[in-house]
Amino acid sequence: MKRLSQTFLPFALLLLLASASACSHVYAEAARPPHEHTDLERALLEDAADRRFQKLGSLDAALIASGATDPTELARARELLLARFTVIAKHLPREPAKAGRVLLRALHEGSRERPALLRAYDPEATTLLDILESGRFNCVSATVLYLLAAEHAGLVAHPVLLPSHARAELEVSSHATVTVETTSPRGFDPPPATLAEITARMRPQHAGGAVVLYPNEEGTCVDLPALLGAVYLNRAIQARARGKLSTAQALERLAQPLATRQAASVLRQVRASTLSELAMYQLGRGETLEALALFEEAARLSTGMPQERAFLQNVFAVAQRHLQALAEEGEEKPLLQFPERFAAWPEVRREVASFAYQAAALRRGRLGDHEGMARLLREAAALGGRGEASARRNLEVAEHNAKAEQFNASLAELAKIRELGQRDPRAAWDQLASVQSVGDPELARLRRELGAYLAARRAEQALEVQDGCARVDAAAEDWRALLETPSVEPARIRAACRSNVGNRFFAAGRLSEALRWHREAQRLAPGDPVHARNIVACLGSLAGAEVQAGRCREALPLLEEARALAPQAPAILQLLRRCSQ
Repeated sequence: MKRLSQTFLPFALLLLLASASACSHVYAEAARPPHEHTDLERALLEDAADRRFQKLGSLDAALIASGATDPTELARARELLLARFTVIAKHLPREPAKAGRVLLRALHEGSRERPALLRAYDPEATTLLDILESGRFNCVSATVLYLLAAEHAGLVAHPVLLPSHARAELEVSSHATVTVETTSPRGFDPPPATLAEITARMRPQHAGGAVVLYPNEEGTCVDLPALLGAVYLNRAIQARARGKLSTAQALERLAQPLATRQAASVLRQVRASTLSELAMYQLGRGETLEALALFEEAARLSTGMPQERAFLQNVFAVAQRHLQALAEEGEEKPLLQFPERFAAWPEVRREVASFAYQAAALRRGRLGDHEGMARLLREAAALGGRGEASARRNLEVAEHNAKAEQFNASLAELAKIRELGQRDPRAAWDQLASVQSVGDPELARLRRELGAYLAARRAEQALEVQDGCARVDAAAEDWRALLETPSVEPARIRAACRSNVGNRFFAAGRLSEALRWHREAQRLAPGDPVHARNIVACLGSLAGAEVQAGRCREALPLLEEARALAPQAPAILQLLRRCSQ
């Protein structure tokens, strides 16, 4: 029999669009971004106009983007980094390739005198200030640091942005570059094992069926201003996560002019991907509507991108979850109005509307309005799309509601009867006759099993009463008829009843009647040795009386029958010897 489902459609798959700009989930705000641009930030934007940072220099520009808010803080951070860069540069080989490798290890491993700058990978640590304060870093901050250290050492390196990652490329000759995965000390021209380790770290497994959409990413070589734009975007998204919307907007305004036309496309992917992952984070905390708003923003940013359909898939998946929550609240109007939220995306609106109609139809069915239920399901089917097949299947289910309700009622009745059967099996047996199997094989099986159980309990109860075997036989026959596979138990309980009657006749000295009942017990349960012993006892007592009266001829047939059942019974052998003398 078909059963009504609590949801008409399975949850849509959530697709994880990993964040390029921070290689992680949520990014910590390293400093205190103001709502309005500071003097340092305005100086940064002015100096970035020619893409060279000729006035500020690369180091100061990176520190300002990291959140340095005043000249004193900037000078202190600059002094610390320059001191470390100078020490490292003194020990670098002259050959660029060897120097680039040693530089990366030095940033990660440090020395006896000075601890490493890059000490612990943290997906939230996206700025140079994170590195200076705690040694924590992610792919963006590690790449910025490597580029600055390389520049100080006279090496030429460039940032590379991917939709879910950031790394560097080092020029080792006029026509060759080497990839530098800055988050690992082994990341200079990394072997496959190191690449796999880095990928696993920055793309952790996510709940909810999420999958990575960028298995084979291609990087875009950008300049330092564009990479600093990614830093600002990370900080903006983190500020948004904290509810600081005006701060986030100010940081986004700082990011925009830092990107070239080529980098702008990558940064748009970065932002969309990071918003998507932030939405995943909020979804994991149960903040469904907040996650939906972020997915919608990411989808708007992804317009025209190859991943646009994937972003829209996320919008639909989370919308479906919210609809499920609305359905559980039991109000139909919010369900049917919710799809209008997605008017800008007709395909998403259609899919969400189909789910909404089906969820509302289920509610109508629970209220007993089967006509209204069928009408809503027909509207869902008419929308087409992925929901059509589900709507048509559930329309068929709706037509079986009455049968399903009867099944559930019968099942509940069987449970009550079983409970009664533990106290009063006869009353429970009488009630069982009123339960119909409604043509359902499973219900028929359960009814049959319960009937066999009650018949067995009735037979046991009748056996305890000891008022003859008629009631025991009747219950045992019901038991036998209801068993799916043959069993000796019904016959054994009938034999036990006859054994009890025989024992009572034996105790009363009515040996012939006792013998008859014990022989009947053995016929019903020939494998039970108790019945054979009872027969031998009866035969021995009858034969003993005959021998005592001097009638061995009459005793001998009884004794031979007893010896056949118990060849070594001492009492029987003794009587046979007496008759043979």
